[in-house]
Amino acid sequence: MPKPKPVLNAFTVHQLTAITGLSVHMANYLAREGYLRPCYDQGQVRGRVRYYSYRDLVVARIVQRLREAGIELKRLKEAIQLLSSNETWLSAGKLRSISLLATDGKRIFYPDKRKGALVELALGEQRSFAFVLDVASAQAHVKRQLTAKQRSLFEIKNRPLQFELTRPR
Repeated sequence: MPKPKPVLNAFTVHQLTAITGLSVHMANYLAREGYLRPCYDQGQVRGRVRYYSYRDLVVARIVQRLREAGIELKRLKEAIQLLSSNETWLSAGKLRSISLLATDGKRIFYPDKRKGALVELALGEQRSFAFVLDVASAQAHVKRQLTAKQRSLFEIKNRPLQFELTRPR
């Protein structure tokens, strides 16, 4: 297995699992099945290290919370994919703050303060809910698991990888 380069703003699958509570097997399954692809995907070539962003950590923590609540992930695949996308977190070029998510077990919704209503991450009209997830607590959980240096770089908007400078031996 290749040794990952030290990166300041990204995390290996082992770091992701330690921070979010997902197992390595589940993280690999989510990547393989297209639920949660690593933001810094280096071609998905066997033997290459996959790097996850801060946003990926938050989404992985949300997935873990949904699993703990007994919600079937296959019914939420499209919504989970949308949580990983820039379009969900950025609105008109500005970072959108998502503090709560609600689900009926089939779809995921978030509150839009400008519209004064819940907006679905995917198209549909279902408006009954069985489960509400606090995104802010998922972000807080992820931040608590990071080092002070990692916390200082935490950002939902994905940035290019920042490698640590290492001294030649």
